[in-house]
Amino acid sequence: MSTEEAVVRSGTGELRTDLEPLQKRFPPFAEAESATWMSGTLGDSGVPGPSTYWIDAIVLLPQDEFDRLRQSVGDVVSTSSPTLVDGLDGALPQGQLVSGADLDALFSTSPYQSEVYLDEATRQVVLRSIFE
Repeated sequence: MSTEEAVVRSGTGELRTDLEPLQKRFPPFAEAESATWMSGTLGDSGVPGPSTYWIDAIVLLPQDEFDRLRQSVGDVVSTSSPTLVDGLDGALPQGQLVSGADLDALFSTSPYQSEVYLDEATRQVVLRSIFE
């Protein structure tokens, strides 16, 4: 999603905590305890054509679900925190996060293209996703 970085993210600026939209789109969040997230569209809303949407979320999973998710991925790499939309970046876990291609793939079923990061200290999942 690095090519998307230069594209303007627009949205309502509403910080959401409802789980159902995330659970509907991302099955690994079926048992989520809580979430903080924002969404909107990419690019200029004045330009005609199909819209590309984005979701940035920080989701807390029960320990057993977090462990299951962590064990279901292959190779992971330690990484610094991703850049989230303004208004949500302050909620990012402060610890070292792990990510990997297998983890991204679990959340990237069509039409979603996702980057996913895990904070093992807090059971939080950080999600950045785009879709049409």
